[in-house]
Amino acid sequence: MDYFNKFQLLIESDINLIPDDKLNQLGIQINDNYVKNNLFPSLIDGARNHLEKRKKAVEQRSFDKNLVTLTVEALFDAHFRKQTHFGPTKEEVEKKVKQALLKKEPIYLVGLMFTRKNICPLKRGLGDESTVDLAEIASLIHLNNFASLIASFYPHGCRFIILSEGLRFLKAFNLCYPYVRLYQKRLKDIVKKFNLKNIEIYDFEDFLFFHLSAKEIKQREENYQKAKEIYEKKNWPIFNPNDFFKTLKKAIDVDPIKDKRNPRNNFVPLWESIKNSLFYPSVLEYARKKGIDYSTSYRFFMKNLYQKNNDQEVEKIRQEILKISWEKAIEHNARVLGDNMSKIYPEKFLSDNAFRTSINPKPGDHLGILAIKETTSRVQPWHGKAFVYEKNQDKVNATVLTRLEIEGIKRGLPVFYDNRNEVFFYTTSKILKRLEKEMTINFDFSTR
Repeated sequence: MDYFNKFQLLIESDINLIPDDKLNQLGIQINDNYVKNNLFPSLIDGARNHLEKRKKAVEQRSFDKNLVTLTVEALFDAHFRKQTHFGPTKEEVEKKVKQALLKKEPIYLVGLMFTRKNICPLKRGLGDESTVDLAEIASLIHLNNFASLIASFYPHGCRFIILSEGLRFLKAFNLCYPYVRLYQKRLKDIVKKFNLKNIEIYDFEDFLFFHLSAKEIKQREENYQKAKEIYEKKNWPIFNPNDFFKTLKKAIDVDPIKDKRNPRNNFVPLWESIKNSLFYPSVLEYARKKGIDYSTSYRFFMKNLYQKNNDQEVEKIRQEILKISWEKAIEHNARVLGDNMSKIYPEKFLSDNAFRTSINPKPGDHLGILAIKETTSRVQPWHGKAFVYEKNQDKVNATVLTRLEIEGIKRGLPVFYDNRNEVFFYTTSKILKRLEKEMTINFDFSTR
């Protein structure tokens, strides 16, 4: 059984990161005037051009020009959708569109995303969970384009409802409440700044509190407690940091949620993600004690996480990381399972004809979508950093990758904007020179 995902393989590879204290020296600072009068307008122009191209493509694909057919084709546009074979069929989507049309409802898209900014120093780099950067900006513009494409053909418009799960997973990710709220506020600021008329952002818990009755809220909490008990009874007895590969094997076997498409089922992949989404004070303290930066210390422990260490101090921290991340994975999965037991489907509060979207397509009725252009890795905007690279001689693309891949493989260089301690995005040496001269870079929002 292969327990490691691509990110763990990158951690264990010999690729090098830019030292934390050298990032400022290797990068450049772009000024506010250039960003507001050049970079951001270029983003907007790129998105507008892409939208016009997608409109023409939808019209060309439609065997007739009635608005239902055009709307369905827009909902299946390959520049915004992925793995459409997992989601509803065109016939099923058409049925919902017709029903919405009869009721004069907008097309609702509902996505659970943008929880917070991941604080893993190897994924997004340094900073706290409230940060937004070019990754969030480009993604929200892209998602608004998808809704705008649908609204171009559907007479009652399209509303993309983004439900941020920051409060839902406050405990699971050890999040700071003010930072969660600040992250959501900054997302809303992006929507307002770029006039993204089809995007609405709410916190998931706020949304449910508004729609659930007192009885349903109580039932939800009871089901969460039941789900947590299920996970704790299954996963704590098998937890053994001295033989963790055996622990993982048993966790796959006892997993309450089976996934036929994944031999590791559900819990282990989520634990793997959560362990790289937490801040570990003991890892920072070790870094200070050894005179190394936090990123180096973090990578050292993640490299040596699965085997017992002869150094007593290292072993103590290693076991602490495993225990904390195991506990947080149980908390996360209990929240999800509890809501499933409560039959909470947020899209249903808006309309029976609403579409739930997913960044991780699977069999069912969810529409698999691209949150941004995906390249070598499927890293979401809230998990990584934007990487701007040459598409051709005249255009650039923006994608999202982990810091490890950007710095270690792509040789990306940092670009700073309003915060000298936080990378706004990475780019190539060629584009960096253009930015230094405050030249225009033309964005292409194509995801192909």
